Amino acid sequence: MIRIIYGIVLVLLMISCGKPTNGINGADGKQGPAGPAGRDGQDGKDGHDGEACTVIAVSNGARIQCPDGSETVVLNGTNGTNGTNGTNGTNGTPSAYTVTEIIDPCGDDPGKFDEVILKTSNNTLLAHYAQGSKQFLVVLSPGFYETTDWQKCRFEVTSDGDVIW
Repeated sequence: MIRIIYGIVLVLLMISCGKPTNGINGADGKQGPAGPAGRDGQDGKDGHDGEACTVIAVSNGARIQCPDGSETVVLNGTNGTNGTNGTNGTNGTPSAYTVTEIIDPCGDDPGKFDEVILKTSNNTLLAHYAQGSKQFLVVLSPGFYETTDWQKCRFEVTSDGDVIW
């Protein structure tokens, strides 16, 4: 009886203290370090060379025939017909501030900086002038003015929106 007990204890000790058989986890349940990488296997044999398909012109396109027996036909496209041009629409109406005229009081002096007046479709007169880096855009009402450019041109804006110098 004692031999049986010793035998059972011995078997239990061998099972609990032995190395795992699957090689993944140790007795403590943790994964061991990875082993070295295996060597590369032999290269496989080269494949056989492919075969080219043949293109044969036909009256309405091309026939493509391949050595494996497959073939297809690609047809030429056809030209489309020209459509008719649309008709022109009517011109839009200018807004109240569409510039209709550029007025250069006292005339242009080529090569010199001249101030100008922009006349809009509702007869508003807009003048642009500069003082160094400062830029100004003003609406001119009837009265007398002088440009701030080198010409120092004196002009009048009439109640009809005309500019006279």
